[in-house]
Amino acid sequence: MDPWVDFIGVPKEVQGENGSSYLDLIRPREFQDDSIEMLFFDEFNRAPAKVRNAVMELIQFKSINGRKLNNLKGVWAACNPYDENETYDVEELDPAQQDRFHIIYELSNEPSREYFQEKFGHRMGTRAVEWWHYLPDNMKRLVSPRRLDYAVDVYVKGGDIDDVLDDEVRPKTLRRKIESISTSTTHADKWLKDGEGYLAEVADRKSTIDVVAAFEELQDVSMDQAVSYLTQLPSNKLNNLATSPKTIGILIRHAATIQPSNRKVMTALTKNRVDQFTLVNDHFNTFEKSDRPLWVLAKGCQSDQDDAWKQMVQLVRERIANEELGYQECELILALCCNTGGSKETKVIGNMLFHYVEEYHPTNLTFFVQISPSFIVDVYK
Repeated sequence: MDPWVDFIGVPKEVQGENGSSYLDLIRPREFQDDSIEMLFFDEFNRAPAKVRNAVMELIQFKSINGRKLNNLKGVWAACNPYDENETYDVEELDPAQQDRFHIIYELSNEPSREYFQEKFGHRMGTRAVEWWHYLPDNMKRLVSPRRLDYAVDVYVKGGDIDDVLDDEVRPKTLRRKIESISTSTTHADKWLKDGEGYLAEVADRKSTIDVVAAFEELQDVSMDQAVSYLTQLPSNKLNNLATSPKTIGILIRHAATIQPSNRKVMTALTKNRVDQFTLVNDHFNTFEKSDRPLWVLAKGCQSDQDDAWKQMVQLVRERIANEELGYQECELILALCCNTGGSKETKVIGNMLFHYVEEYHPTNLTFFVQISPSFIVDVYK
């Protein structure tokens, strides 16, 4: 953009009444009749300094080079955030430029649930947005709202999400979230129509509604809603959810994110705990021959050796990245983490294992959580 050409005009020879000629400024068609009421500068801090300096008068006084735009009521500008790491190829607005704007509003850089639901349908849109929200902060920076929009759009059109998202965010997990949406609408339609009303029916102690099936479809509609609704369920129905691999993840998320947590939820999670020591001993005997590298590391971790735990973190990351972590390996490593305390490494491993088992060994999730529900809740936080 050239502020002189676009707002003031370009010089053109004009013939005067007395036959003499002179130069006058011809403004662009959009500004010729002076009807413009609003101006919007997109990517404002990507513009060169001469543009930003030239429009300072325009922003504050609705004029440029002293020439008034009589119907102009407001000027908006959108900027990408500036940081010293130069994340974006932008310039920092100096205080004088910022001060020209009456209102400065900072938008959060996260996907809009309403936009995704409208574009991709309520259930798929919600799943995509909630997948993003559960990403670690360092990975969220790799998936902008626009990038997530591209990924889901490519999936809907038959493409491969892996071609759109960075491998580090494990795009297959998004695809699985979308593909795992229940095809049934028996309960989903009722949740969508009147969530609070249907919750009252499901929570009724005399109700014959299958609470597991109802909440399985509710998490398709909205995991956040499923988590918040747990507080209104009686103990027997929470127990049913805690014993199903399809819904136990809802209880884990509730216990980890809702404060104060519902005591009935933790009671349901801890009702059928597993003997960790027996589990460790059984698996040690198995892996001594079948997986010697894991067995050696596990022995070191059992002795609480720092180097062994750091190597275990690396081994778990590599096997998860290659999808080579068997369920029994997950059991052994989690049990070791629980037995040896709450170091940083054990919590990192526990968090990775929970999400991995939920995605790759979902039928075993209930037993996995029962190894140590309180540890799983703690690392999920």
